[in-house]
Amino acid sequence: MTLSVLGFVMTAPSLIAYMAFNRGVELVGANRAAPFFHLMPVFGSALAILVLGEQVEWFHGVGYALVIAGIITATRARAPAPA
Repeated sequence: MTLSVLGFVMTAPSLIAYMAFNRGVELVGANRAAPFFHLMPVFGSALAILVLGEQVEWFHGVGYALVIAGIITATRARAPAPA
């Protein structure tokens, strides 16, 4: 019983997460969805801080800022090149 529960806990959340992300890519397109893939570690570490009581370190803030700056850079509209 314990191994089957462990197997379910290991696979079900991952399958649901990948299915949800793939559905999002299908809805908005790969070009718009790709930068947000990098938010997964941000949410993972934020949940570890909130749920598991992990200690907040300076590098968390640096990592969050770099990921958000990268997403902003990748998603902002670019001016068309002059002809």
